[in-house]
This record gives sequence, structure tokens and C-alpha cells, in this order.
Amino acid sequence: MKSKRLDSHTPDIPRRDATHKTREDSQAQDPLLIRFRSHLTSCKNKMAFEHEVELDVSAAAIWLAFKDQNTILPKLLPEAIASIEVVEGEGAPGTTRLIKFGSVSPDGGYVKEKLISIDLESRIVVTEEVEGGHLVQFGFTKWVQTLKLISTGENTSKVHVTAEFEGGSEENIAKSNEVTKHGLTGTFKALEQYVKSSS
Repeated sequence: MKSKRLDSHTPDIPRRDATHKTREDSQAQDPLLIRFRSHLTSCKNKMAFEHEVELDVSAAAIWLAFKDQNTILPKLLPEAIASIEVVEGEGAPGTTRLIKFGSVSPDGGYVKEKLISIDLESRIVVTEEVEGGHLVQFGFTKWVQTLKLISTGENTSKVHVTAEFEGGSEENIAKSNEVTKHGLTGTFKALEQYVKSSS
């Protein structure tokens, strides 16, 4: 009896070799998609804040006033800032200061802020809140702020502020954005007027 050819009755089964890739395989190995997915994952708990304030004084003049803010701001904005005291360090990275809020924060609000880095030539300051401030008021677990003074003309400039933060509900994030923008604008407009009146 002749044996029957089994392969003539066996249904064709697609075979994949090393050179055959499905669309899903290509997408899974696409480096751009991998980076994008990684970015989405890393950004799930991280948020960003950004704000700019236009100023009618030079960047050099506002920078000089900004360097003396510990003394100037409590005098210019006593309702917002009751006092600013350096509690550790002498101005180099690692220096920590305690900012006590004024009557606008009746519950005795404050923030401890650590200097992470300062670039005198580029006028960039990076700080991190380590206690109080956004961490308490809005429930964030991190607030790292970068402030940069930018010259836009001979007697004009702008302050560009960004912050990376984590935690907080959507409602608190919205409130934080509003309060922080208002505070930054008020602070630098007060410094602007101080520079103008001192010149």
C-alpha cells in the first residue's frame, strides 16, 4: 500500500521567518514610538508650569534689585511677604531661606526654598521648595522652579519662569497656576516700580 502524502491534506499555515515582520512587530521596535511611550509614562505624574512677565526696565537693573529681594520685597509687598530670612548657607547653591507670607495668608503660611543653582552671567536661578509653599497649599510633592531674566531691549526685559512639579489634584493644579502667575506678576511689577523710582 502506498503511503498518502499528509501535506496534501494539511491546511497551509503562515510561516514567519527572521525576515518577516508584522506591522505590530515594526511598531513595537520603532525607536521613535518607544521614546514616545517612555515619555508618556514618565510624564504621568510630572507637570510643568510656565509664565512670563514683561518689564519696562533693563534686565541688568531688575537683576540687581532681584539680588536684594530678601530686604526689598517685605518692604514693597508686606501683605504678601512678611519676611525673608536665610536659614542656611551664604548664597551659594544649597542655601536655604525661609519666606513667611503676610496677611494674604492668614493661616501663617510660609515656604522653605533651597537654591539649586545660579548662573550670574545668564541671569538664571533654579530653586526647589523643600517645605511649605506649593507642597502644603496645593498638595504637591515636588516644586522645582527656574527663573530667567531676559533682555528684550535697552530698557526692557522679561522674566521667564518655569516649574516642574508633581502631585496635586486637577483642581489644585488649576488654583496653583492662577495663584502663582498672580504672585509672580505682582512681585516683578513691584520690583519694576522700585527700579524706576530708584533711577
